[in-house]
Amino acid sequence: MFMVYGPLDWFGEVNSWMTRAFAGAERVFEVIDTAPESYDDDEAVRLPVLEGRVTFRDVTFGYDKSKPVLKGIDLDI
Repeated sequence: MFMVYGPLDWFGEVNSWMTRAFAGAERVFEVIDTAPESYDDDEAVRLPVLEGRVTFRDVTFGYDKSKPVLKGIDLDI
C-alpha cells in the first residue's frame, strides 16, 4: 500500500508546485507586459543637479559578529 501511496502523494505535490509556478509566472508576465508610463508632463519641473558624498571609514561588517566578512573598508561615494 505504501509503495503505491508514496508516488501518488508525490504526483499530488508536483501538481501543487506546478500550479503555484504557473500562477507566479503569470504575475511576472503581467508586470513585463505592462506598458511603460509616460513621463512627459507639461507641468514637470526639472530637478537641479544634486551633489553630495557618502564616506565610510574603517568599516567592519559580517552577518555573524564573530566572523566579519569585511574588515577595515574605506569607501567614498
